Amino acid sequence: MKSIVVLCGPTASRKSELALGLAQALDGEIICCDSVQLYKGFRIGTAAPTDEEFQRVPHHLFGSLAWRELGDAGSYARLADEAIEQVCNRGTTPIIVGGTGLYLRSLLEGLAEIPDVPDFIRPQLIEELERDGKEAIFARLTEVDPILAERIEGGAQNTHRVMRGLEVFEGTGTPLSMYHDQHAAKGLRYDAKVLMPSFEAAVLNERINERVDAMMDMGLLAEVEALLSSGVDPMCRPMQALGYRELIQYLNEEIELEAATRFIKKGHRKYAKRQRTWFKRVDGVIGLDGLSETLLEDAIKELNSDQE
Repeated sequence: MKSIVVLCGPTASRKSELALGLAQALDGEIICCDSVQLYKGFRIGTAAPTDEEFQRVPHHLFGSLAWRELGDAGSYARLADEAIEQVCNRGTTPIIVGGTGLYLRSLLEGLAEIPDVPDFIRPQLIEELERDGKEAIFARLTEVDPILAERIEGGAQNTHRVMRGLEVFEGTGTPLSMYHDQHAAKGLRYDAKVLMPSFEAAVLNERINERVDAMMDMGLLAEVEALLSSGVDPMCRPMQALGYRELIQYLNEEIELEAATRFIKKGHRKYAKRQRTWFKRVDGVIGLDGLSETLLEDAIKELNSDQE
């Protein structure tokens, strides 16, 4: 079983900073585990590594998908498996970093085997979505599979996963979360040391607010405009991510820029709360003090603890 290092946790929790430090200290290579950082051109709004950071240590999978490609947990796990194999063959350390919980779960545990669902269910759910809206179908999922609803990153906005949850429940009578949990009990695919920098909620919320302000100063609006000008569909999956969809609303004159920025901050704060809940359930996760001035040293100590 291959050994990997995993850095997970909510947005703005120093994961990328720690990944760079560990990669340099351990002769490691960084592998993306962020569902939107995988898409080419989506950099400022996802806090993707800078050009200078890319040059410091090898990075993998960042910007590897075109906007038309429908990335999912299964395809991500296959790409990450290949990257891990290549890194291990070079004798270096794979460092997985990101905040997309489902993608990390897919990588560490694999995907659950779900029975086939009758074809007629999906069209009915699409009709329901168009008729009643995102919030209504998310509320229905919360009733039939509250565990899955809590785990879905993006909540009602993540209609792909909401629809899948309802589809599986209606087609099998069993909550999708139950299939996931039964599969998780089979064990891990990698020998993973999982680290998570942590902050008090109020501190993290302030860091998120500051990060969004920094993104706007760095040119997030110009990035969105450039993506649209290049032909990217405003309804494609990465354009519906936090920060992008709100600025599209602004460009469509649906909201003011100040309101868009406020909504981005609020969305990231809510998302971070769900991320904290998700990652606390990861098997064997080791919490680190995100405010520590010796965060890198603390992480290295934890990674070496099994060897003492």
